[in-house]
Order: sequence, then structure tokens, then C-alpha cells
Amino acid sequence: PRTVPNSVSDDGSIVVGLRSGGAFRWTEAGGYEAIPAGPSAEQSTSCMVSGDGLEIVADVPNQQGKLQAAFWEGGSTWSFLPAFVACDAFLLNPSDVNLDGSVAVGLAWFEGCQARAFRWDPVNGTVDLGTLVAGRASRANAVNSVGDVIVGWQDTQTGQRVGAKWVNGVETYMPKYIAPNLTSEKTPESPRGACATVKCVKCVVVLTTRSDCSEPWIDARV
Repeated sequence: PRTVPNSVSDDGSIVVGLRSGGAFRWTEAGGYEAIPAGPSAEQSTSCMVSGDGLEIVADVPNQQGKLQAAFWEGGSTWSFLPAFVACDAFLLNPSDVNLDGSVAVGLAWFEGCQARAFRWDPVNGTVDLGTLVAGRASRANAVNSVGDVIVGWQDTQTGQRVGAKWVNGVETYMPKYIAPNLTSEKTPESPRGACATVKCVKCVVVLTTRSDCSEPWIDARV
């Protein structure tokens, strides 16, 4: 049987991930707990926990068998996020969730299997974050604790994958730091209150904040 930890709460007391036949949650207080329905290691790609440990989001097979981002409501109940158009088995793949679970980000699919970054919150729903190059993919990999700063990648016209950031929904490149070697589809665990991290082949890019998440800046290490 497979057990794949995917995400950890900011204080390290809760771990969530995928297992054969379902998902799981481990808590420092109660130990291992199987989540009986929804995502699984055989089908799903992610299972993420909010920084406070109270919310879990994963890509869950819907009634049509398509993987769609959903929040766990307890037991075997999952609440699906609004999606766009399916590409093969995929609709909406979450990559990260913020401190209190009020913002989720990841990869959404559109007509013609076009892939672009998305941001979800309960007020605005699932929002297409767009792309800087028509017809090329983008992805949101991580979000800060407040939910207004997102980092990920953008495919260029030539197909190179470079770093990108979205501040209040506006996308810009980060080519100085990581072009063209960014290949990570996932975001490693990191303290959302301090930073969001995107890994690449030859470097690590850290998006952190000076005080109250209002002044994002970039640091890169090779």
C-alpha cells in the first residue's frame, strides 16, 4: 500500500497526504486517521492542509470521474470548487492553500486542454489568473498566508518554463532568477506566514514578505 505525505500545517502538528484507496490525516495529538472517501494515491495528485491545520483541499474524482479540487467537509463528504473545462481526467488541480483555508491556488484546464493558473476564494469563486503568453500554460504553485501573493511558473513562447508571480492578481515574470530550469509541479512545505517556496532543478526561489505581506520580494539560491 502507498502512503504519500503531501502537506504539513505551519506548526508541524498536522500532516495530510494520499494513501492507497483514500487520503489520510496525521495529528500530533491523535496520530494517523484515514479519510474514507475522495482522493487516493492511485488517482489524485495533491492533498493540502491550510496553515492553521483546519482545512484540507485535494483533487477528488467527481461523479464523471474527473479530478476536481474540493474541500473536505468531514467523513466522506467533499465540497467541489467551481471548475472550467475538463482535459482528459483533469479539471482543477490544487497546489496550495493559505493560512486559514480561505484561498486555494493551482492549475485549471480550459478548452483545447489549455492550462492556466487559478485562484479560489469563497467571494470570487474560481478565478482564471491568465497567462502572459497567449496559448501557453501558467500554474500557481504557492500562496502566502493572506492570499494576495502567489508564485508559480509561466511557459514562454519558446516553451521554456520560467518563474512567475501574481500580486493582487497581476502576473509578472521572474526570469532573472530561475529561467529556464523551473520544472517543479509541486510546492514543498514552508511556513506560509513567512514565505512561499518554489523549487527548480538548479535553484530554490523563495517569495517572502517584509512585514505584513504587502511588500513581496524575491531571493534566489543556486
